[in-house]
Amino acid sequence: MKKLNLPRKTNIIIGLFVVAIFIFVIFINTKSFSPTTTPPGQKSAVVFPEVTTYINNPNQFIWQIDSLNLPEEINIVSIKQNTQAETILKNLKEKLGFKGTSETIPNSPLIFYNNLLESTNIYLNKDENFIQFSLNLLEKPLPKNTASKPLDSINQDTLDLLQKTLNLSSSVSITKNSTNYQKIIGPRYVNTTSDEADLVRSTYSYSINSLPVLFPKGNSIETTHSLSGKLIKLSLNLPFESPKQESLKKVKTIKEIKATPVSQFVTIILSGNEQFTLSDQEIDIDTAIINNGFLGYLYNHTTTTISPYIFLTGLTENEQFGEIEILLTIPAIE
Repeated sequence: MKKLNLPRKTNIIIGLFVVAIFIFVIFINTKSFSPTTTPPGQKSAVVFPEVTTYINNPNQFIWQIDSLNLPEEINIVSIKQNTQAETILKNLKEKLGFKGTSETIPNSPLIFYNNLLESTNIYLNKDENFIQFSLNLLEKPLPKNTASKPLDSINQDTLDLLQKTLNLSSSVSITKNSTNYQKIIGPRYVNTTSDEADLVRSTYSYSINSLPVLFPKGNSIETTHSLSGKLIKLSLNLPFESPKQESLKKVKTIKEIKATPVSQFVTIILSGNEQFTLSDQEIDIDTAIINNGFLGYLYNHTTTTISPYIFLTGLTENEQFGEIEILLTIPAIE
């Protein structure tokens, strides 16, 4: 097929058109997370966010755990909303050496920068306190036969970048949760073995008192790097400010958790093999095998408290996709 050599002006117009579509998709794909409100004149000691996702709940659980490492009590944590979003965006751009033009989006919470030459973009959603940087590998593929960088070095580079960018409170730390290898299949990155890998994906959480802080869609921070250490994608939920431990509350026992109706749990994440896509998360789930769990906090950027939650991990089977990992959650206190 003969390659079309379009004029530079046409290329720019096409690029801007693609950017416009991308911005529109970001704008309509907001995170579903509604705060609980308290009627005027009434005080609520603990306000739990109403977690809403588009992922179906299992119909039943099979419990493979009889105990969890849970304290008898846990503190509610009061916080202030992050007011440094634009400063953090500026810091991140500088640390990444990002050079691009700003796209004006009237009546939108988005601040968007695009670099057509490097096929990179970075944006801030001010309403959600969320920043994302990404490199389009379809437009700018990774060079072949580059030397691999040790995973520990990639992890340390990420932590250094975040520490220099976020200006965290002394009582808040960042810890790595997981790392897995991925390969590129068209526009998708799917999990694979180290031998077939093109990329490394890692997840991180903010922590208070060694307990992880999760967001409605899972991890606080997610990164994707090439094997040589080049940053491909960074999804960054901005941290809270001024955390302060408030009153102690009694934590549910494992017996109380297991007695809770399945309908009261919320499925946060499903992840599967390379045939499993984001849209497939609406599949019906008959049975989930619960094999582990942990205590943590769930943070909603519109509330003034961080609430303790029990997070449960497990597996489910699907005729089309095979084994699928599942993460569910439920409030840790009454």
